[in-house]
Amino acid sequence: MYDTVLAKVPQPDIAQTRALFDDLLIDLEPALMPFDPQNPAPRRRGRPRQLCPTHLWLALVLCTLQGMNSYAQLWRLLFTRSVGRFAALRLTSPGIVRRLQQGGLQPLYALNARVGELLHQRLPLPCACPLASFAPAILAFDETTLDVVHKHLPALRTLPKGDPGLLAGKVAALFDIRRQQWVGIQFRHDVLAHCSVAALSALTELTEGTLLLFDLGYFAFAFFDALTERKLWWVTRLRSNVTYQVAHTHYRHEGTLDALVWLGGKRSSHAGHLVRLVRVGDGSHLHSYLTNVTDPSLLPAGDVVRLYARRWDIELAFLTLKQHLGLCSLWSGRQDLILQQLWVVLLLASLYQHLRLHLAGELGIDPFELSLPLLLKYLPQMLEQGWDPLSWLKRYGRDLGLIRPSSRYVSVGADIPTDQVVLPPADLVWTRRAKVVRTKARTARKKALATSGSAP
Repeated sequence: MYDTVLAKVPQPDIAQTRALFDDLLIDLEPALMPFDPQNPAPRRRGRPRQLCPTHLWLALVLCTLQGMNSYAQLWRLLFTRSVGRFAALRLTSPGIVRRLQQGGLQPLYALNARVGELLHQRLPLPCACPLASFAPAILAFDETTLDVVHKHLPALRTLPKGDPGLLAGKVAALFDIRRQQWVGIQFRHDVLAHCSVAALSALTELTEGTLLLFDLGYFAFAFFDALTERKLWWVTRLRSNVTYQVAHTHYRHEGTLDALVWLGGKRSSHAGHLVRLVRVGDGSHLHSYLTNVTDPSLLPAGDVVRLYARRWDIELAFLTLKQHLGLCSLWSGRQDLILQQLWVVLLLASLYQHLRLHLAGELGIDPFELSLPLLLKYLPQMLEQGWDPLSWLKRYGRDLGLIRPSSRYVSVGADIPTDQVVLPPADLVWTRRAKVVRTKARTARKKALATSGSAP
């Protein structure tokens, strides 16, 4: 009596999808297997290689996309199915791992660069952050510690649980807020080193005028002065116990303050450049921010607050790498293979972020209204069935929850009227000689007190 009506499901155009995939392989092949006609590779002795570099690296990317957690899965994929125009091969799992180790990282560098070029050419991106138009780029700067490796290697088996030697390392990174893309990656072996160590080395190639967002882990007067002298803009928070002297007040009303300040005390360590302090209240707490953009007309106080809130984008990007793209489960304990996994995951993250912004622009919605975790889950299924993601999202996106109101916290900045901003006097001093006071470490101080017999 109550028969179920079966709707006609559109037939997937597999031929069209395969053709697009083959075109992508053709575009990527020169980057993965460069050929120089002037200096062709010498022919080696022994049996010819069955697995070409293009087949190997694209299979690794495809297997990672499918949730790879061991090299056995890559072996099974190469053994049982074709990858693009490449047929399945009967190889051994250890042999595939050896080929990956021989390949190194250079093919993945080239693959990341080439994929970025192709996406930029074929899929234009909307701007995900319209703030600070004076800056050529807005970058969030932070680092994350990679997870514990398995004790498969003999050198790791003797290490006890919780030993720092079991951690794979740390990744210091720059994340483009406007394009939602990774633009700089630096791998560090010492997981116990403070994040400010070698921080400037990760910023050497930035364009003048780039605006950086970073948290209190990088709070240091010398770091602030170095960025200002390199003509880089920055925004961060004010540490609660830091002394400062107000040199000029742009605006003050109740809990809102916009002023130029000197960081540090006169007899203690202090910064060499005047910076701007923006303090706003949300009804229960006061939040203080620092920036070297000292002109309120260039960067209003409300935009300072909203900009720093976007620093959270890099935390969400790290979460995507670890939780949704599998970087929390390392395939090997060898450093070269760990770095390969990192770069493959970064490639997929950039690809998905680019598609997310492009699809959001085509749909006319905020990029954060399109769920990235669900897009990671359903996009491979759409492509495998040969369906157009844009048409699919228009029809089913809201019903299935891929398009939903964003849950991101929206910071409410203090928008100060421009006619109430007091400009600084012409004779204001903007720089002074920086001072760094070296103090003994706490442990050294305790040891010295114990040796002298004094009470701590």
